Amino acid sequence: MSEAGTRVALVTGATRNIAGFAGQAGAARRAHAVAAKAGLIGLTKALAHEFASPGVTVNAVSPGFVDTVRDHVPAHLRRNPPPVGRPARMKEVAAAGRYLVGDGAASVTGHTLDVNGGARMV
Repeated sequence: MSEAGTRVALVTGATRNIAGFAGQAGAARRAHAVAAKAGLIGLTKALAHEFASPGVTVNAVSPGFVDTVRDHVPAHLRRNPPPVGRPARMKEVAAAGRYLVGDGAASVTGHTLDVNGGARMV
């Protein structure tokens, strides 16, 4: 405790948000999802600025179409698959998230890591 009575705590850590492809690319008839995901990406960047000096990294994972149990593959994805030729696998999205909270990403903050098979390259 300092003379002024203020406690100083050493804070370190990492947080990761799960955003989504639509938050960066947009999508017709999905304004609600686009706004929410884009807002989460903005929040990630704002929090990265706010918490960088105490040592907390804040990042987001933005998956595209992910191979999960579903009734059908949307027609637009059958016509135009991502450049890798398949949807992302759940384990690939999880691995991206693990990377962002691991020691190897200690200086990565405010970043959105796309896991979309190259569907959106910026």
